[in-house]
Amino acid sequence: MEEIEYVYGKNGKIKAVIVPIDLWEKIKAKFFDPSEFRGIYKDLKVDFEKELRELREEWERDI
Repeated sequence: MEEIEYVYGKNGKIKAVIVPIDLWEKIKAKFFDPSEFRGIYKDLKVDFEKELRELREEWERDI
């Protein structure tokens, strides 16, 4: 099995993690089943693109 790899930013903080696909599949199967969430937002009046942009901006401020 391949090892997890860390990607560091210019400031030396961890910026990303690369997880081997076989490990990811095990984690996903154990903790997360995306099909459980399919359609839960269909009736909401939410601008998902705007929400995603704001989350990304917040994430980048914290890095």
